[in-house]
Amino acid sequence: MNFSMGISTDPENVVGKTFTKSLEVDLRLRGSIDWISPVLRLRGLEFERNYNYASMVADRERFYFVRDVKPISGDLFEVSLELDVLETYKAEVISSEARFHRNLQNGDFVSTGFDMATTKTIVAHESDGGLTEGSTMLLTTVGS
Repeated sequence: MNFSMGISTDPENVVGKTFTKSLEVDLRLRGSIDWISPVLRLRGLEFERNYNYASMVADRERFYFVRDVKPISGDLFEVSLELDVLETYKAEVISSEARFHRNLQNGDFVSTGFDMATTKTIVAHESDGGLTEGSTMLLTTVGS
């Protein structure tokens, strides 16, 4: 399995990150691996502390955030990774037709379509007769 580490200067929530590879090795895994949050013990490599991104190619290419690189002893290091879901499944995310919603933030412009509606009864008035002369009924609708 091919394993690469390096640097990405893009924010974590971006699809299409640029990744500058500095270290590439061929890994032979012992046992099974947690593909979501793998912790790898690597020996005999020169590590730089500023690595923040990695990739592994097994059955498919997966991208990871480097969360921690700890020296264990001598030339043995423990590398903690976390799957970058957006980059790993970039093709699926980009081709998706889903609508994504998030909470409104200061400065957002809200455009609501006809597919959203809210009905609320503020005051209910019951009467057995119609309006008396001189009375007024006011109906107001306000978008939420």
